[in-house]
Amino acid sequence: QTCSAQLGTQVAAMGVFGACTRCCFVVSLVVALLVGWIASQEHPVAVIFQTLFRIQGLGKPQTDEVPADLKPAPRPEGELFLSLPGGDQMPANGLGMCCRPTAYDDVSVYRTVLWYLLQGGRHVDTAALYLNHAAVGRGIRDAVARGVPRGEIFLTTKVWPDSFGYNSTLEKVPRMLDELGVDYIDLVLMHAPRKLHPRLLWNMKFGGEDEFTTHECKNQLRCREDTWRALSAFRDQGKIRNLGVSNFNIEHMKEIQALGHGHGGVERHREGSRQEAGSDLAALVAAEEHQHHPRDRQADAHEGELGHVRLRALGRRYGTDRNHVGPPDFQGLFLLRLLMLQCSGLLSLLFEQQQGL
Repeated sequence: QTCSAQLGTQVAAMGVFGACTRCCFVVSLVVALLVGWIASQEHPVAVIFQTLFRIQGLGKPQTDEVPADLKPAPRPEGELFLSLPGGDQMPANGLGMCCRPTAYDDVSVYRTVLWYLLQGGRHVDTAALYLNHAAVGRGIRDAVARGVPRGEIFLTTKVWPDSFGYNSTLEKVPRMLDELGVDYIDLVLMHAPRKLHPRLLWNMKFGGEDEFTTHECKNQLRCREDTWRALSAFRDQGKIRNLGVSNFNIEHMKEIQALGHGHGGVERHREGSRQEAGSDLAALVAAEEHQHHPRDRQADAHEGELGHVRLRALGRRYGTDRNHVGPPDFQGLFLLRLLMLQCSGLLSLLFEQQQGL
């Protein structure tokens, strides 16, 4: 009897173990298939972000519908602009279409962009990584149909490192234009210098081949250079008005500057481009390295931007001059965000574009 009881207990245990084994196998299979599917996407990181934000947005309302009879409002008074090397004027404030549940819901994206443009806003910032080009483009087209001049709208998008490489970029840009439904893009940025990839973390710790080994360009430096060359070709065709970089440090920008490509409508002789850019790049490096030294920053500050009436008013309110508005850390950030230098035609954007909600 004792043996029978022990045998029965063992059989029951094996049943439980077998059930757990089958369950674990199914879960492992599902996880493996999911990981494989994500890895097969053009931008795996984008799919992860999109999924997380959509989960976060479950049960939350969409952006309100735009009334059919809503007419365009005037642009805001005292609107700030930044001058680009090619001669364009970029609105300093814009609508960022990233990093919140409504930025990953096509209906909300469309409505948000349309609301913004009809209320007088003009700068829309998106990216291939945000997976919302089609909805952003639809909002822009409907705003234009309601009377907002396309020439006043400044559209920024970005190329994620997954698409870096000369031929890859040549294929990517036409698709972005098609997704957005526009004839040209006002500003295209290289979104980041490197890919978010497990190999990146490994290399930072142990070294080895970088995360671009599967690209045609084979390594990060060549990939960034080839991408810039391809983007420059589209700029020359008029399909991109301005080029720039995002999240690049000084060394990354030196690499691009060394290519000697002109920017926008600026024409330069190749022999003199590097020499002309040298002083600009030196000023850029100085501004970065001395951001914690207020006196150096004040000496190099851009007078036109810091002389804006709102800064003067704040200075009077707090008993200081316009160059000292805000705590020291904010001063450095503010100056760097406004600093735009012409490095052999490279637009060096050292400010993070505000993500408008």
